[in-house]
Amino acid sequence: MNSDMLKFDESTHTYTYDGRKLISVTQFLSRFFAAFDGPRIARKVVLNPNSKYHGRDPDELVAEWEANGQQARELGTLLHNNIQQHLVDGDVSGERSDEFEHFESFIADKPWRPLMVEEQVCCPELGIAGTVDAVFEDRDGAIIICDWKRAKKMKFDNRWQKARPPIEHLDDCDLSKYSLQLSLYRHLLRERIGERSVSLRLVNFTDRHNEIPIREHHDEVQALLQTGTSG
Repeated sequence: MNSDMLKFDESTHTYTYDGRKLISVTQFLSRFFAAFDGPRIARKVVLNPNSKYHGRDPDELVAEWEANGQQARELGTLLHNNIQQHLVDGDVSGERSDEFEHFESFIADKPWRPLMVEEQVCCPELGIAGTVDAVFEDRDGAIIICDWKRAKKMKFDNRWQKARPPIEHLDDCDLSKYSLQLSLYRHLLRERIGERSVSLRLVNFTDRHNEIPIREHHDEVQALLQTGTSG
């Protein structure tokens, strides 16, 4: 892969390689989980007398959720930019995310050297690309691949709903999605990392830093990629 041929259009969140459009890791994985149906859920909760949304106008509720989602994305981008600037430049100028101090606390005692920060990776043959938040190397030469989050709530299981085939044995929850995302990044970085020891870390910076070691889903990633990335 020639990294100079990989381009990312931030306005459309589109990756291209040598002019050919690639699917993003996030878009690819979303095929295997149920989409959030805001209007349907809003109509349901406003009729539930035990819900805090009882009696609300469902359209207003959907608009409120969408506005909150947009704000969360903007604040997430600010945090990612702060972390990137810190790891690359050693300091942060301009506006700081409220959660950045939790990152500083997290990284302070880590004997890690940053190898890649907001690194765009792809496999042209598979037609897939993504951006890895950070890749570190520890004192022993082991690799740590990190994914930064600022989620107020994170769902670790779901006894009511499973993912779609071929990973229907996994719960439809945040932990499954983020674990697969990190595992897929690990797959895309395989040639660059080699056979060194690799660990995957999900780190959530809301209120404090919550570091979650992630099990690599190697077999699941292989099964997903065999379904193809087109269409």
